Amino acid sequence: MEGGALIEEDNQYRLETDPAKWTVAEGLGDDGLLPRHVDNAMNALLWENEVTWCDHRMIGRDFVSSYIELYNGKFDTREEYEKSIADYVDCGTGEL
Repeated sequence: MEGGALIEEDNQYRLETDPAKWTVAEGLGDDGLLPRHVDNAMNALLWENEVTWCDHRMIGRDFVSSYIELYNGKFDTREEYEKSIADYVDCGTGEL
């Protein structure tokens, strides 16, 4: 929240997906807020909390594991994985 990546609105929280809107907060060190800080925090939250969007309804670690089991080694490029992951997280199958 201190870096502007997590926003509170109407007693709910959302992730600010535009890194340009993040701010450098005190106490985050000389590098300020880095994408890896957000990645690490989101990873920790997802790992233990339930994925409730779409029909997935599972613990985050199971959601991640199911993707890995389906697609590990299936694609040739990072771009293909990024498209697949975006589709999977957005309620798709992850197929390209």
